[in-house]
Amino acid sequence: MAPQQRTPHQRDRRFARVRHLTQTIFIGAGVVSGLFVAYASSTAKPVATVTVPPVTKTTTPSSSSDSTTDETSQTTTTTLYTPPTSVATTTTTTCTTTPSDRQRATRTLMNFEVWGLSGSLATEHREHEGPARERLWYWLDAVDTACNRFRADAEISRLNTTHDRAVVVSDTLARCLEAALLSAELTDGLCDPTVLDSLVALGYDRDYAALRDVIVPVRAHRPSPGVGAITFEPERRRVSLAPGCSLDLGSSAKALVVDLVANDVARLGGVCVEVGGDVALRGSGPNGPWVVGISDRLELDGNEPRVSQHGGGIATSSLTTRTWKSRGSTLNHIIDPRTGYCASGPYATATVSASSCVVANAYSTAALLWGEEASYHIAQAGWSARLVRHDGRVDFVGGWPEEEKSA
Repeated sequence: MAPQQRTPHQRDRRFARVRHLTQTIFIGAGVVSGLFVAYASSTAKPVATVTVPPVTKTTTPSSSSDSTTDETSQTTTTTLYTPPTSVATTTTTTCTTTPSDRQRATRTLMNFEVWGLSGSLATEHREHEGPARERLWYWLDAVDTACNRFRADAEISRLNTTHDRAVVVSDTLARCLEAALLSAELTDGLCDPTVLDSLVALGYDRDYAALRDVIVPVRAHRPSPGVGAITFEPERRRVSLAPGCSLDLGSSAKALVVDLVANDVARLGGVCVEVGGDVALRGSGPNGPWVVGISDRLELDGNEPRVSQHGGGIATSSLTTRTWKSRGSTLNHIIDPRTGYCASGPYATATVSASSCVVANAYSTAALLWGEEASYHIAQAGWSARLVRHDGRVDFVGGWPEEEKSA
């Protein structure tokens, strides 16, 4: 079946929304492929570079409007997100080598864990590490309170019980919903925030840590209702869900959080933020462009291919991580909204580079559902990608550079 052709007007309207979101700008379903960040030494041969449109405008978040109301009651939730006590969150030194001549580059990184995923934060200037950590924990807390479907007190959990009733949501949830709706629009509905019932039917009804070591029963599944079941008035932050529609904003919200942190810190200088394989980059590292290692596995051995990038986002989606067992089959967290069942296709992993991590995540997720047409859709949008087939062969899309591996 030939891919759907878009008119110039349709493309212009879609890309105008992309530009708007990246200028004004995550966790359950989001993914994970291991990535590491460092930066090339100024004396070393540069690694291959991905070019993306620069992101220049930044915003300062406001927490004063983070409340949820309906016509009869008002609830305000204010919590302080603190690092998990079981995970070391002090800064550590990470060393890497450039692929060409093993010129060493070191930098103090903050490593942390959230939502069962690893993350890292690095700044161009050491004096900006404190403010960067503050913005990181601010946004992790805000998004967790708004969008964590495994928390009964989360805003998304309350919203999912208010069918056919308009609710005024917090600024944070409104941002996450806007990112999810944009992701759906960019991918013709394949990156769909209304797949929660399908995830639950397939057994993903608990935190992943409690899911991966058990055999779960699978209930009947059906196509997702789609974004047409969501009524959203962004100016008033009013949301209503049609009966049978429940939201899981995890995929796009995880990507959004790294964009939000990066945008805040970019006012001070270069920054790289990564959570579970979703990366936002602004400016440069201390000695040149940020270097991102791409891995198809959760474990890193230092020999992963690397690309350098000054801005934008990189996101990886995979069918081989966040999997669980049902009788006779292995299920994954990428849901095809057309069927309500988990994805299966020619690609095991998709990594996309785009103007923001939200946009990159939308295309990397949809690539696993588009199958052989993924290259066409990503190239038509103007982004670049690295698509890994189940047998290990790699397809490169757009301006993705020839890769080098560390010696």
